[in-house]
Amino acid sequence: VGDKTKTFAGSASVMHVLSGLFLNGSYGKLTGLAWLGDGVLDDAKAMHVQAGIEQKWFPAVGKTTLYAEYLHLETANVGRVRGIDTAGWGFGINQEVSAAAMDLYAGVRRYEDFDLTVATVGAKIRF
Repeated sequence: VGDKTKTFAGSASVMHVLSGLFLNGSYGKLTGLAWLGDGVLDDAKAMHVQAGIEQKWFPAVGKTTLYAEYLHLETANVGRVRGIDTAGWGFGINQEVSAAAMDLYAGVRRYEDFDLTVATVGAKIRF
């Protein structure tokens, strides 16, 4: 929005290949005002951590990934709009189907301060 808007973002991922254990993390911070769709975002911070395991428990099908996650989002008040300070958690599964070049997935994420639970299921086909 202006010369005073600054952002910082970073992420990292590590995986122990033999065990399939992994950890992903990300953090972002915005200082100042920024337009976000129809609204304004001011002094926002977000972080996300995900841990899980990926193994080929069903060799005829493909790799299975199980994960759990935690997230936190915080924004400042802007005018009459109340800021956000919410935490969330979730878990999910992804099943690779190698013969069909496809992934099947399902997950649940809970946003505590919004009293909102979101479930997703779907498939991704690579071609």
